Amino acid sequence: MEIARALEMLLRREGYDVIKAHDGMRALEIVANETIHLILLDVMMPKLDGLSATLKIREGKNISIIILSAKTLYGAGNTS
Repeated sequence: MEIARALEMLLRREGYDVIKAHDGMRALEIVANETIHLILLDVMMPKLDGLSATLKIREGKNISIIILSAKTLYGAGNTS
């Protein structure tokens, strides 16, 4: 949530309108009902992950999507 908040502040400061969804299903609702020009998605969203949401969005719209993630290949504390 901290990353989303920071991105929102930066984008608004640059003059962009920002609509936030905290889960993948809400993101699909927003895309269906709003005019969206760019989507920033987290891979690890609740209810519907970012990759699945991307596939659903692509079924009906051609919107630019940037996928972000803080997910690592290894678990926390695992350095191998």
